[in-house]
Formats: sequence, structure tokens, C-alpha cells
Amino acid sequence: VIVNTGSTSGLGHMTVANYSAAKEGVLGLTRTVARDLGRYGVRCNMIRPVSLVSDLMLPELVEVSKESRKLGFPSNGTRGFMFREGMVPTGEHVAALVLLLCLPETAEISGQDFFIMGDEVGRYPEPEMICTMFRPGGWTLEALRAPDVIDNLLGSIRNRYVRS
Repeated sequence: VIVNTGSTSGLGHMTVANYSAAKEGVLGLTRTVARDLGRYGVRCNMIRPVSLVSDLMLPELVEVSKESRKLGFPSNGTRGFMFREGMVPTGEHVAALVLLLCLPETAEISGQDFFIMGDEVGRYPEPEMICTMFRPGGWTLEALRAPDVIDNLLGSIRNRYVRS
């Protein structure tokens, strides 16, 4: 049983692109190990623990997180991670999830992405393609720029990270 440690920073965290990329790479490694070694009984999962104590909680990062919320978007992922009143995330919470993933009753769980922060635990879905289109002969820039293709492929996507 392998339990890798990722981070919610891998979901896209302002100011630390290098760290975000490295942590999301851990998820790719986790899924690949699960697929490659599952037939040998090896299972591999990743957890994204959030705790109050971290070497990355530099004053600059705390300030960036505050600024990003003022601009209307979370500093990592698609949601903000706020500690609830009276809830102090600890290493014991994280350890409990790690132990669960090592127990026989989770023997079928592999290649998964988990989150834990104090009293909250969750599992992220695997990426799914949300739109697909086909064109005989392949795609050219002209074909991709057609209004129906742009409407279907891109829909109403807007850059939510631009300050209005």
C-alpha cells in the first residue's frame, strides 16, 4: 500500500507555480502506479492534507491568499479552504485517513485522490472530458474557429482570474 502526499496547492495556488506543478505531478504518479501495479496487489492513493502547521505558510503566502479572496477567487482550486470555528486540523486527522487506506476493507481502493482538513474529508473525481467533437480529416485553425465549434467546445467559459 502506497499513500502519497499531495496538496491542495496542486489544484492551482497563486504564486507557487513550481510547487503546484510538483504536487499535481504526485497525482499523475499515483494514478500510474495504481494502474501499472494493481495486477500485483499494489494499491496507491494520494491524500491532500490541510493543517495549520506548514513550512509553506509564509506570511507572503497568507497575504496572497487574502488578496485572492478580495479579488473574488480562491487561492487554490475552485474553493477556498477555511477552518471552521473551534476546529484545529491536526496530524492525527491525517494519520487516520492514511491508516484507513491501508486496511483490508479498503483493498479495492486505488488510484484515488483524497482531501482531509480537520473535520472534513472528501474524494476528488478523476478528470472527465466534458465536451468532445469529431471532424473527418482532423482539425484546422479555421475549423476550430467556426462559431458552432467555439459555442460547443468553449461554451460560456470566462477567465475568472481577471480583475474586473
